[in-house]
Amino acid sequence: WFQDLLKAIEEEDDARMEQSHNDGDSAAEKMIEIHTYLTGKLNMTQMEHVHMNEDELDPITGLRSPTNFGRPNTDLIFRAVAHEHPATDVGVFFCGPVKLGSTIESAAKKWSSEGQDGTKFYYNKENF
Repeated sequence: WFQDLLKAIEEEDDARMEQSHNDGDSAAEKMIEIHTYLTGKLNMTQMEHVHMNEDELDPITGLRSPTNFGRPNTDLIFRAVAHEHPATDVGVFFCGPVKLGSTIESAAKKWSSEGQDGTKFYYNKENF
């Protein structure tokens, strides 16, 4: 269900962008960026599936956004997002192990800037 939700969000953002361009707004920007990380190991069959099914859609998630492998470098990610989106509220949504969630929550707090030009990160988690 989570994959379907992300796919629907991605499609809705694409439709919004297309409508903006049809309305003559050539400066419209994507509102959604999806950064997916697979931190677990893949077995040989799974790796072959990924390799054989490379397309414009990610073979693991079915999204246009690619899956990243390994543990995310939170400082690098949050710094880049803050730089690319100054004076913006950014929702951070996490589903995964508690320890990694704590790391991401700390990075969201660390890279949030106060004031008019600051990027503010809002951390949200879902545990199953």
